[in-house]
Amino acid sequence: MLKDLMPIDRELVQKFLLEVGTQIIPAISAGAAKLDGRQKLIAKYQAACSAWVSRNVDHVQDITTWVNELCIARLILGDSKVRSASYEPPLEDTKKTIDFLVCLVGTQANIFYDVKTIQPELRDAWGRYKEFEERGRFTPHTELELEEEGMGGEIAHGLFASRQKFLDYTLELEGKIRAIPKNAQSYFRLVFCGDGVQWRQDHLEDFADFYFSGQYRPDDALGSMQAHNMVDKKITFDRSIHGFCYFERKRLALEPKVFRRDVRGPMLPWDKPQSG
Repeated sequence: MLKDLMPIDRELVQKFLLEVGTQIIPAISAGAAKLDGRQKLIAKYQAACSAWVSRNVDHVQDITTWVNELCIARLILGDSKVRSASYEPPLEDTKKTIDFLVCLVGTQANIFYDVKTIQPELRDAWGRYKEFEERGRFTPHTELELEEEGMGGEIAHGLFASRQKFLDYTLELEGKIRAIPKNAQSYFRLVFCGDGVQWRQDHLEDFADFYFSGQYRPDDALGSMQAHNMVDKKITFDRSIHGFCYFERKRLALEPKVFRRDVRGPMLPWDKPQSG
């Protein structure tokens, strides 16, 4: 694994933690009547802060993960359409949990949100990139042109690792859905959180189209590779997830830059998706 190009500024992190403690935590604590289980989420964040402050860890990945979930909780609390919500409610007949259960005003529907932060380590995947290129694994007529001197290996790893995480977390949520009793009024969404640098919204759009259609887009450079990988490993989708959401927040920002529900890719006028 490569070292970060820029060392973490501990003073900036400490300033950020202070801002979270004075702006986000009080907002979550104030939602006692609307968000059950909020103290569990706050405790997880505080444990990550303690590990950082005591120098038991030399990274802020865990802090990033829990701040993202705190931000999602704050969005839920600020939504006038939400009647009530709970954090990590137990799932009937299982020992599994899903991060948020949201109940809307005027409906009996249950909306479950599982929240996953994807922050790939900084690694060099130049060898894998060249191998896939030489073996023709990228979708035909697409361009994934990287330069080794321009951090091409690191960029490739970010793309490959995030796409793999999309798949892994999707299969994980489908497993949870299979384990609980069927309910026509239960809806499931998977929220992927990132910083907009290592992977972007359009990468999730490609995956969402692949998931719902069973076909990869002709402009999805990694679509052919993923389809081939799933066939090799005999992986299939239940397609029981109702939507994928994109959440973007810079590492030391208090507010998300983007939160978009049910992402899908743009319509393509020149071709139909290719079979996976």
